[in-house]
Amino acid sequence: MNEIHKTLPYRETYEFVLSHVKGRLFHFTTYDNYQGILKSGAIEPNRDGTRRGHCTRPESYGFKNRLISLFDFRMADKTAIERTGENYPFWVSRHTCRSVHLLLDEQRLKGKLIPNNVRKEPWADYIPGTECWYPEDIPIVWIPTALVVTVSKIADGI
Repeated sequence: MNEIHKTLPYRETYEFVLSHVKGRLFHFTTYDNYQGILKSGAIEPNRDGTRRGHCTRPESYGFKNRLISLFDFRMADKTAIERTGENYPFWVSRHTCRSVHLLLDEQRLKGKLIPNNVRKEPWADYIPGTECWYPEDIPIVWIPTALVVTVSKIADGI
């Protein structure tokens, strides 16, 4: 896995991250969770409901169904990406100064990727248009790139 490390002020994080994730399928996580992914060898569904990440909310579709939450920007236009950002700041952690974006090999996920429009529980919380899910472990060999972003000035917008 290729790791790209970048430290920059908060105000520059959106454009930097977007330049790497636009047109891609990715998983967004905390740095601590990333270390666990490396140790276990896979992104694992939150099977027991104990792990917390950026998008982990008990009322979310992915959490309720024990799925891995992903962002699908492969076909997302500027409006869809902006709408995603209004619902969830995918470019930086709300809780720490370091975030990780795992860019996925989409060919490996074909067939089991659950698209945004097939949510069966209309009441479950989700990010419209760009959130999708995967039901099984995603081995780290299916992750060609990890983008590790550190915000250098935490008071600069967070």
